[in-house]
Amino acid sequence: MIRKLLKLWHLPLPQKIMLLEAIFWLPLTRVIIQLIPMGWYAPLLLGKHMAETPHEEYGVTTVIKIKQIAWTTQLISNYMPWQHKCYALAITSKLMLRFRGLKTTLYLGVRRNDQKNLKAHAWLRCGSIFVTGGNGSDLAIVSTFAD
Repeated sequence: MIRKLLKLWHLPLPQKIMLLEAIFWLPLTRVIIQLIPMGWYAPLLLGKHMAETPHEEYGVTTVIKIKQIAWTTQLISNYMPWQHKCYALAITSKLMLRFRGLKTTLYLGVRRNDQKNLKAHAWLRCGSIFVTGGNGSDLAIVSTFAD
């Protein structure tokens, strides 16, 4: 554990800032999801309902930024004392990308598992890059939220 913390200490300042952002947003989004009805926070945090952003291609520096945010939110979720679901990870990444001026689309979808029960999933796309939760190719899209 100490070795991992020392490794984080030697990261460049922008990555340290991203880590602190994720440490702030991830627990906050979890609390919001559990305590506030979605209809109240969706317009502010998630964006326009049933809309999508374009599948545009970004330059190398923007792609690196997007992938760093995806890596950061996943890393921080692994070190939190409670489990974070795909929805909280998608919202956290969405907020971090929005802060950097990048538009995203958050998808909510469902599929049937082996026991014929519905399984819900959330994933996030920025341009043509799937940031969190995979690409949702095996899911039926129920809802989208775009910046």
